[in-house]
Amino acid sequence: MKKITLAFGIAFASCALAFAGPEALAAGKEVAPQPVPPPPCFDGWYIGIHGAGIFESADNHAISQGEHSELSFDGVVRDSGGDNWGGAGGIHFGRNFQRGSFVFGLEADFSGGHLEQDGGRAALDLPETHDNDAFLTVDTATKTTLNWYATVRPRLGYVFAHRLMGFVTGGLAVGQADFDVHTDIDFGLDTDNSSLAVTGSEHFRRTGDEDPRVGWTVGGGIDFCLGPHVILNLMYLYVDLGEVDDVVTGITTPVRAGDDALNFARGRASSDVKYHLLQGGISFKF
Repeated sequence: MKKITLAFGIAFASCALAFAGPEALAAGKEVAPQPVPPPPCFDGWYIGIHGAGIFESADNHAISQGEHSELSFDGVVRDSGGDNWGGAGGIHFGRNFQRGSFVFGLEADFSGGHLEQDGGRAALDLPETHDNDAFLTVDTATKTTLNWYATVRPRLGYVFAHRLMGFVTGGLAVGQADFDVHTDIDFGLDTDNSSLAVTGSEHFRRTGDEDPRVGWTVGGGIDFCLGPHVILNLMYLYVDLGEVDDVVTGITTPVRAGDDALNFARGRASSDVKYHLLQGGISFKF
């Protein structure tokens, strides 16, 4: 009985020593516990708000045309408007997957704002014909107004430091823009018989396709992890929503006075709906 009791005592003492603390090193130092690595800063779902500056280059085009039966002219003058700036604001949301230093994600955004492009003004002035019996002026002007846009984009990023990520992105873009064409026409057809003389002054306005347009976008930017749940971002995007092409206004049915005729007087216009935007925002990760 004493031998059994002694055996249990030795076993109990051995177990107590085994779980009493860290194993002592040969030099008498204990092994320090390893720190737990911080969680990935960019991994997870997020939602946020943003503001953007929009820049559009000179992409409106106007043509003024006219033709008189006696003189075969088809006058064309073409001009493009200057560069314009506008602004927008909206919301965005997405999901990031961080694997080491690489981040894969998908982001969608919607922005409303205003960018108005005046330009594409073309003026055609056809002086009186050689026998002083006809004149024509055609003045065509265009205006494009971007009202809203949205994008859906995959993102590929690389974390250069624990809190800073650079990324490239590109994908689908949708937006809506108004395109107005205004054409002013003055003409006169005179003959030896004053009762046959015809003069006129007309103003024509036509609006191009105002339905939402589908295009593409590409760009890149940086994200800065301000805290476990807050990310600041700065991004550049180039957006191409295609072209509003060949909007025609004016007189297309001949106007006659004796032997003279104004075959047509019209304005033609097109607009490339393309723009650059610089967007900054804040995202909240959850």
